[in-house]
Amino acid sequence: MTQPFNLLGVHSVGVHGESLKPIKIRQFQRQDLECAADLLSASFYPQSGWLSWFTPVMRLGIYQDLLMRMQTRQVHGLCWVAVLNEAVQESSASVVGIVEVAVRPLSAWPTPKGAVPYVSNLAVAPAYRRQGIAFQLLMHCEQSVKDWGFDELYLYAMADNRAAQRLYTKIGYRVQSQPLPWFLNLTHPQQVLWRKRLLV
Repeated sequence: MTQPFNLLGVHSVGVHGESLKPIKIRQFQRQDLECAADLLSASFYPQSGWLSWFTPVMRLGIYQDLLMRMQTRQVHGLCWVAVLNEAVQESSASVVGIVEVAVRPLSAWPTPKGAVPYVSNLAVAPAYRRQGIAFQLLMHCEQSVKDWGFDELYLYAMADNRAAQRLYTKIGYRVQSQPLPWFLNLTHPQQVLWRKRLLV
């Protein structure tokens, strides 16, 4: 079983020279709901402009989805969070990163591949980015998938998210499908499917 991982003494200085607090990766807990919903809504939905009017509604949906998945306790489904190490047993305000991994279909339509291990909702708070947190969250996902007996892992990335694509390429993911042409994908942001073969 995957064990909690401590980022101790590895990323101790921030981008402006300030001292950073140690980070611990652990499984999602009920007290993380509020902060996790805040982090995900801030990461994936507008925070300014007229579209931001809908963000509170999306945040409520995220909260309810997280709560439902926590209560149902999927056999092949986990949520990992990065927390400030000194506050592991305290309030949810310590959550600075999150990711989910589950076995599910990649599409709403039936496919020959069926259900596969899939990473979603990877987000890190802006003040804690570029410190290896996303990498460690993904490593926990990989170990979880191996523990379940799978040897591959999938995720989607926005076609214009170069930073995420550099990370995925660096750790062994390869593009499986390119985004649809813009005239076939007017209603949703374009995404690219990535896959990684795991060494079991």
